[in-house]
Amino acid sequence: MTKAVIFDLDGLLIDSEVISLKMYQRIVQDYGQTLSMATYAQEYSGKSAVTNMQHLIERFDLPFNVDTGLKRALTLEKTFMQDGVELKPGARFYTGIIIQWP
Repeated sequence: MTKAVIFDLDGLLIDSEVISLKMYQRIVQDYGQTLSMATYAQEYSGKSAVTNMQHLIERFDLPFNVDTGLKRALTLEKTFMQDGVELKPGARFYTGIIIQWP
């Protein structure tokens, strides 16, 4: 019997920032450029996906629009999530929890 469900939408329980960093790094890498962890932390961390994609396109002069970039980002995010995500210190994983990703 499920007693509670927690939706971690801000990186409280899992280290989702690592996924976002890898996702944006891969997008710019596909066009021969690099995104450092420092730049990501300073300019992208904690901002919306739309804002980040707009900034990424402008900063790296990427040849696609925001909608196309967001679709690519979602595909990469799903791939990276399937590889697993580290729990934050103090978070515990209990067996029997099912995570369904769209």
